[in-house]
Amino acid sequence: MAGRAGTVALFLLKGLGRVLWLSTMVLTPLFGFWLASSLAAYHNATQWLSLLVGLLLFPILPVGWDLFYAWRLSRKKYSGPRYLTGIDRIVLRTLIINGVFLGGMMWKGKQESFRALAVRGDWMLEGFNGPVASTMRGWMLGFADKLDKRTTPADNPYGKSDQAPDDVKPVDDTPVTPDSTTGTPAPQAMGWPLPAEFDPIVANMPESEQSSIESVGAYLSARITDKKQLVKAIHDYVVNRLHYDYDALKLIQAHDYEHTPAQTAEAIQQVVGHAQRVARGRAARQHEREQFVVAERAGAEPFELFARAIVWAEVSHFL
Repeated sequence: MAGRAGTVALFLLKGLGRVLWLSTMVLTPLFGFWLASSLAAYHNATQWLSLLVGLLLFPILPVGWDLFYAWRLSRKKYSGPRYLTGIDRIVLRTLIINGVFLGGMMWKGKQESFRALAVRGDWMLEGFNGPVASTMRGWMLGFADKLDKRTTPADNPYGKSDQAPDDVKPVDDTPVTPDSTTGTPAPQAMGWPLPAEFDPIVANMPESEQSSIESVGAYLSARITDKKQLVKAIHDYVVNRLHYDYDALKLIQAHDYEHTPAQTAEAIQQVVGHAQRVARGRAARQHEREQFVVAERAGAEPFELFARAIVWAEVSHFL
C-alpha cells in the first residue's frame, strides 16, 4: 500500500514538473513580448515591431532552430539514441533565445524597461474598465511596480531648469502707468522671476472667447504683442484651469487599481462633463512649469508653448 502511494506521489510530482517545464516555453516569450510592447507604448511607437519580436521569440526562432537541427541529422543519417524529445528541445531553445533577448534588454536598458512596464504595461487594456480588466490591470501593474522599485532611481532629466540663471541682472518691475492717450498700459520689462499674479487679460477673459484653442490664442495675441508677456499669459491661462484628482492619486499610491478611476482621455472627458478636470498629480504641475521654462529659454514660439502646456499639464478642457 505504501509502495502504491509512493508511486502515485512520484507520478504526480513528475506531472507537475512536466507542466512547469512546458509552461516556461509559453511564459518566457510572453514576458519578452510584454516587455517589448510596453516599451513601444512607452515611446508611442508602433506595436507591429513588438509583435514581430514576440513571434520571433516564439515560435519562429525556436521551432526554426529545431527544424534546422532535424534537417542536419537527416542529412547525416544519424540513427543513434536521442536523449531529449522534440518538445524538450524546443523548450530549451526557447529559453536560450529568450534568455539572450531579456539579458540584452537588462544590460542595455534595465531601468527604462522596468519603467515602461510600470507606466504602460497595461496598454492592451485601454478602454476596458470592467471588474476583469481592473483585476488584470492591478496584477500587471502591481508586478511591474515591484520590478520598477528594484532599479536605481534615475538622475533628474530636467536638471536645474527651474532655477534662475546666474547672469540675471536686476530690472525695474515698477508698474507702468497707463498711456494717457490710449488708456492701455505701455510695455514693461519682465525679468526673472516673473510676477506670480495672473495676467488681468487672462483673468478677465470672457467665456465666449474660450470655445477653442484657436479662439483663446487669437484673443491673447490680439491684446498682447510682447512675446514674453504672451508666454506668461498662456501659462497663466493653463495653470488657472488645472484641477487635480487627489482621491485618485491616493488610490494609485496605495496600488488600489481596482477602485482607481480610468485615466483614459474618454473617461477624463466624462469627468470634465460633470465639472471636474483631472490631472495626474502634483508632479504634472511641476513638470509643466519646468517644460515652460526650458522651452521659453530655447526660443520656442508662443503657440508651441501653448500646445506643450495643454499636453504636459493634461488639461482636460482640451482633451
